[in-house]
Amino acid sequence: MEGAASELQGLARDEALKNFHASRGWYRGTDVDRLSEEEAGIIAARLVRRVQAKTALAETQRQRLQEALTSALKKCLTETGSEKLPVRQIASNLLDENQLRILQEAVAKGMRPLANEN
Repeated sequence: MEGAASELQGLARDEALKNFHASRGWYRGTDVDRLSEEEAGIIAARLVRRVQAKTALAETQRQRLQEALTSALKKCLTETGSEKLPVRQIASNLLDENQLRILQEAVAKGMRPLANEN
């Protein structure tokens, strides 16, 4: 069968593992988590800007919302089983019903930048 894989054994396995671990450009788990935490802040700021485009937020309200979203997104990006962002749970004490709806719409558009966003 073309492309079939077979497990390396003995000296060949040891050499392959040595070369794999010595490779540059690979991120360790902690590095990936750190990058995910950084990305959480970027995504949170993007979501807050989407909300602010449709409703006014006081500066303290904006800061608290961004902090809450960043914290929740860190968990989503770094913990197993935390894929869904619990918007209502995160922001119900920070936003009124209309603002919560706007935040839910912002989240529904996705985490990646839209065409008009950076």
